Amino acid sequence: MNDFATLNGSVVGGTVVLTWSLHSISAVNGKTIVSNVVQRSPTGVESWATLATSTGADFAGATYTDTLPAEGDYQYRLILTVGIAPHITVLHSNIISANLVTSVTLTGSVSGAVVSLDWGGDGNAVGYTGEVESATVERSADGVHYFPVRNRGGRLSSSYSETLSQPGTYLYRVKVFFENPELPDALGVDQVLTSNVVSLTVSF
Repeated sequence: MNDFATLNGSVVGGTVVLTWSLHSISAVNGKTIVSNVVQRSPTGVESWATLATSTGADFAGATYTDTLPAEGDYQYRLILTVGIAPHITVLHSNIISANLVTSVTLTGSVSGAVVSLDWGGDGNAVGYTGEVESATVERSADGVHYFPVRNRGGRLSSSYSETLSQPGTYLYRVKVFFENPELPDALGVDQVLTSNVVSLTVSF
């Protein structure tokens, strides 16, 4: 029987925080839990690697944090083994997906005196599902001193435009702040990613 537990996950910086709760199903109730295994596989590839194994303990409401090895798309699942040999049952949880993006790519264009910037995605900028706390757009005239020109809250469109009053060459970058939902608010953000620098020339 599959779906013995509901597996959930959230991307926090470069890690995936997995949580799950055990269902009250006859396949598990009253039987000995032999082992519970957390597995990860690249999306689209049946190459499951075991990350952690617990044995003989009730794992209901448990959690596991995985540091992703590289940028990309990944899948996670749990495998529960119950029973007493030779009467062993192997159960699989639902499969969830996680996406890790370790960089922010900023692009820009100029139309007259209007500068338009975009750093990809919508609502959940740069692929961190639901973890964007804010994004700050910064501008510089000399490439050394950057000043914030706009703060953007999470789940807003990841773009910005402004009308400049003086011609010249301006440098822009964006800082995206990610909050760890597993930590108290007082501990602040979990990670900050700074984009590439875009140089835009305004002449009018």
